[in-house]
Amino acid sequence: MLMSHRDSSWTQVQEESRWLINMVENLLSITRMNNGNALLSKQPEVVEEVVGGAVQKFRKRYPNVRITIEAPEDFAVASMDATLIEQVLINIMENAVLHGQNTTRIALTLTQDESWVSIAVEDDGGGVDPKIIHKILDDSFSQIREERSDMKRNMGIGLSVCRSIITAHGGSIAVRNTEQGAEFTVTLPRDQGEEYTDD
Repeated sequence: MLMSHRDSSWTQVQEESRWLINMVENLLSITRMNNGNALLSKQPEVVEEVVGGAVQKFRKRYPNVRITIEAPEDFAVASMDATLIEQVLINIMENAVLHGQNTTRIALTLTQDESWVSIAVEDDGGGVDPKIIHKILDDSFSQIREERSDMKRNMGIGLSVCRSIITAHGGSIAVRNTEQGAEFTVTLPRDQGEEYTDD
């Protein structure tokens, strides 16, 4: 069935609304950063629960994208500002949809060792342009004008926020291309307090 002009206009309105919501959330995140020093409200959090919260919010916006989560049997606990880490994960997943080539699947994989917990976000969207992948996480990338004029879709703002937030947590963020798409990996220091196990 062909999409009518009215349906097309409504879809455009929905996309514009999503973009506005994303931008407001990014700006709110930025306001919690003070010249690179984050005004964080950190406490020990079960990482799987934070990931689940981000996925739940993402699914409301993009119900047609299949999401899977793989986590270790033992709870991974990290000291974090859960709201900001959720925003990081949402930004990464939305970049996969907005900038991927017909992204249909996103897989989140949690791993941990004695000191770190990592969240890998992998998609099937075709990957990041090799010309920009080496600088996509740089602070200056948000200032780079893409060839197309649709600057609202520039991924630099969201990823710049992500990098600032993760750095403020004492962690790191990396990106690489896979056979089918791209994978962003967020790594955070583990909480060194009480051990959490699923008894």
